[in-house]
Amino acid sequence: ASTETSAELSYLRALLKSKRNESVNSITELLDVAVKTHLASIRNKAPSPTYYQTLQPDLLLGIARLYLQYAPSDLSDAGSAPSPILSKAAVPLESLAKLCPGCIDAVYLLARTRYLSGDMAAAQSGAQHCLKMHTDFSEAHLLLAEIQLAKANYTAASQALQTGLSCNFEISDLPMYYVIQARIQMAENKLQEASKSIQGALKVPGVRKMVPASKTARPLKRIPALGERVTVFLTLAELNIRSDKLSEAEKVLTEAENQFKDTFEAVRVTIAEAVLAVKRDRLDDAINLLRCVGSDAPYFVQAKEKLAQIYLQYRKDKQGYISCYQELVDQFPSSHSYLLLGDAYMAIQEPDKAINIYETALKQSPRDGILASKIGGALVRTHDFSRAIKYYEAAVKNGEQPHLRSSLAELHLKLKHYDKAKRVLEEAISSAPSDSLDDRMQTVKDHKMLARVFMESNETPEAIEILQSARKIQKSTIARVSSEQPESLKLQQEIAAELSLQVAAYYEKDQQNYTQAVKSYEEALANDRENAQAILALANLHLNRGDLEAAQFRLAALLQQGIPLLLHEQGKAAMMMADIMFRKHEYESATFHLQQLLDKQPDHYEALARLIDLNRRAGKLDGCEKYISQAQVACPRPDSEPGLNYCRGILRKYQYRPNEAIRALNKARKDTDFGVSALYHMVEICLRPSETAIGTAESSSSNESSTEAIEMSAKTAEKLLTELASLGEDGKLRWRLLQNYVLIASKSKPLIEKALGNFTALASENPDSIGAILGMARAYMQLKNTPKARHQLKRVAKFEWNSENGEDFEGAWLLLAYIYINNGKYDLAQDLLKKILQHNKSCSKAWEFMGYIMEKEQSYASAAEFYENAWSFSTESDPVVGYKLAFNYLKAKRYVEAIDICHA
Repeated sequence: ASTETSAELSYLRALLKSKRNESVNSITELLDVAVKTHLASIRNKAPSPTYYQTLQPDLLLGIARLYLQYAPSDLSDAGSAPSPILSKAAVPLESLAKLCPGCIDAVYLLARTRYLSGDMAAAQSGAQHCLKMHTDFSEAHLLLAEIQLAKANYTAASQALQTGLSCNFEISDLPMYYVIQARIQMAENKLQEASKSIQGALKVPGVRKMVPASKTARPLKRIPALGERVTVFLTLAELNIRSDKLSEAEKVLTEAENQFKDTFEAVRVTIAEAVLAVKRDRLDDAINLLRCVGSDAPYFVQAKEKLAQIYLQYRKDKQGYISCYQELVDQFPSSHSYLLLGDAYMAIQEPDKAINIYETALKQSPRDGILASKIGGALVRTHDFSRAIKYYEAAVKNGEQPHLRSSLAELHLKLKHYDKAKRVLEEAISSAPSDSLDDRMQTVKDHKMLARVFMESNETPEAIEILQSARKIQKSTIARVSSEQPESLKLQQEIAAELSLQVAAYYEKDQQNYTQAVKSYEEALANDRENAQAILALANLHLNRGDLEAAQFRLAALLQQGIPLLLHEQGKAAMMMADIMFRKHEYESATFHLQQLLDKQPDHYEALARLIDLNRRAGKLDGCEKYISQAQVACPRPDSEPGLNYCRGILRKYQYRPNEAIRALNKARKDTDFGVSALYHMVEICLRPSETAIGTAESSSSNESSTEAIEMSAKTAEKLLTELASLGEDGKLRWRLLQNYVLIASKSKPLIEKALGNFTALASENPDSIGAILGMARAYMQLKNTPKARHQLKRVAKFEWNSENGEDFEGAWLLLAYIYINNGKYDLAQDLLKKILQHNKSCSKAWEFMGYIMEKEQSYASAAEFYENAWSFSTESDPVVGYKLAFNYLKAKRYVEAIDICHA
């Protein structure tokens, strides 16, 4: 009883000091005593009703809340060391969450502590566990929104807020609901909407001025906490600064200063005033404000960090920057202060001094894993790899930091010391105890890294064996976590899903064992049904196997369930759905999915390129200009952006504007993503096989200048193919086909015969290659052997059209239609031309041939309609088509239109 009483007394003394605004250190020292004493009193007792009376959950929650009162209320900057108060607060919360897993307040506060410490995965898992217990738990919804906001997943953050509002309308009584909403809108640069949101927070009773619960218009769930009230004011000030309303920001901060001047939150207002002074270029005022923050103030460390930032970022004063952290060490010579000083030296590229500081800190906290890792990282930063290895090995050997085996293995892996990395990890796995959950979790991590080592050393089967072993361990771990650490269940299930994904990828890509791959993907989804990566991978597998219905089912489920998706995942899902619709010949649906994606991500150039192709096939190329313009607005460098120029180039190619197409594609030819495709398109433009091989009377009657142009284009194509060969394309079928088209373009009979032999060999190697068959037919046409060309082209009729070989099908059908037209077989030609237009309504040559047939049948009105389409889809640039259109207008007695075309 005495120990329990002393724990309670220590807590009450800390609470009293807090009310008196005494120093943070004196308060946390008393809380440390309370936690240590109380946990010691229950350590070896067996669970019983008396045990839970002794546990006093309310006492532990009170201690944790008092700790968190003095912890930073917002997430620290990336790379900054978390406040040590957060690790102190986690101790009673971890014990309480383990002993009373149904205590939702403990699980939530622990999740919030993880969030403030930067551990997003654990925080998200804890918040989701809270919602499993109570779906209307407002604070958990808000925490999920904050986590997604920190990850820059703004859509998911907004969805979390909306879900919270739909589950419990009382969430709108919490000022943080409006604050988070405003921050999301600020991140999306929607400043006017953010202003409306933050005004909503100010209207919540008790925010602007403290109001007793009994005096409110309607009962509130709870009165806003002091920290929340300050956060509302500071967010409004930040918004005004972002909007360049500096006078308004000053008014807000003045009101906040008056409201909170006698509270421990006043320092936060002072820091905000310093930020405003910096914005006004009053650096001296900002520095003076921050220097006035006393060492006993709760936010003294944050004030010093902001002061240091001003010295470094605006004054470029490294000495002043370091002096801020040195003062922290002088005032509070704790391991955390030394850690901040070491990080500061690392920030100004002085790792040697940082190492000395880290080692001093490590002497104070020899079991601090963060410090040990930072020393090793600093040694690696100095490229002193041998010293880093010796440090890690000594730490592991002495048993001081056994978890550093992973860091040692990582370093060996970086240096490609695969055998040493394997030995370190195998020793860690074999010597690891398997009693506690933490040990089992670390063992799974070691298995994952060992599998990675095997993968990088090209020992894939061994890697998969290790992953399979890790899956078994993880399965038993999940069984224990669900009862011992339910707040970590979601995270552990995600790890299990990740392991299954790696195994599935191996079966799919390396073994082509699609049955096992599907099974592994299903196992991943069994562990984490909202795993977007697994759903997309499984849908892609079904798509590649031609099972369009299964792929569509997976993607529809992904989109309908409202699973939060990253930007690249949204793009991939939309692209796959568009591909499915395209293969099902549902072009309108395919276009719809791509347009939706481009409205959200106008610079998704892969989707834009696909949309251009779809609109070409639908005969709606003009509609692409809108999306090209949107991409130009969204792109910071529209003239030089390779992806944008690639899309612009293929659009101009399909619009029969070759010079503009070549110029645009030339700007993309060196790009890693679009370069190869751009080069292929440039080669095709230079060769123009659809014109040189069809051999119409108009195109064959070429003069000397056009012959020279063809020769120059062929030489350019040859150079571009050489460039493609240097990129490893020389063995691929498309490259070999185009290389032989260069020989055909030479008009030299020996070279054409050589191309014919090459095409024949390619057709033997690839019996299903439409391109090889088309190449043979074009070669025969150039050799004036029409019957053999017709015989080859008739083989194409046996194949079913597919998008992958769409261009070759189109070329083969066009050439065969030309042969039929010359033989007077107009019905057969029309059937082929209709098939072409079914798959590509923008094919100007098909419309031209249809018009030619109608003209021969003296149906001039119908011929004019077909020639109109040919003229339109050639962007009114083909004089031959223009002449034919005008002639048929004349024959159809449409004299005005005929004159207009002649003037075009």
